[in-house]
Formats: sequence, structure tokens, C-alpha cells
Amino acid sequence: MKPIMITGLLLGAMMLAGCTSPGPEFSGAVEQRVTVAGTQFYVYQKADRVQVLRMGYANKSARKDLPERMMEAAEIATKCQVRPGTIKGDTGAMRADLRCG
Repeated sequence: MKPIMITGLLLGAMMLAGCTSPGPEFSGAVEQRVTVAGTQFYVYQKADRVQVLRMGYANKSARKDLPERMMEAAEIATKCQVRPGTIKGDTGAMRADLRCG
């Protein structure tokens, strides 16, 4: 194999491995897997913050209600409410503040 091909394969593998890794702010958080309406999410909670990562491909029509599904996944996994106005991110990764208790 040519060195450039090996480098490309290694970089691709590293990118795929990082797809389900939480951001630095969520280092040490417990991962929970939640499925909502057929979409799998990885949810990370640390104190009163949550990060939700969508797994798999979502075409344009499937992305239209993903923010609501991501909020639902966060609330199912954490047993807390997502605080309105604190949601940041996109249909692949979302972060928000939680109201627990």
C-alpha cells in the first residue's frame, strides 16, 4: 500500500472513532443510548448540562424534526427538562442546559 493511502485510511478511522465522543466539557460523563422515532442518539450528562449526538445518516426530510427528537432523547436519558433558550448546535450535535428536580 502506498504511504498516502495508509495515511488516508488512518485519518478516516480516527474520524469515525471520534464520532461518538463527547466534547471536552463532557469528559467523564456517562454515555446513554436512546432511540426516539427510529433515530439513535448518544446522550451525555454532566451536572446540569447535556450533549446529544445523533447516530447515522439523516436526509433532508428526516432532519426537519430532529431538534425535537434530540430534546426528547435528552429528557428521556437525564430525567430532566431541557431549558428553553439554552439549546445550541445542529441536527448532528446539540448542547443545552437542564432543569432537574
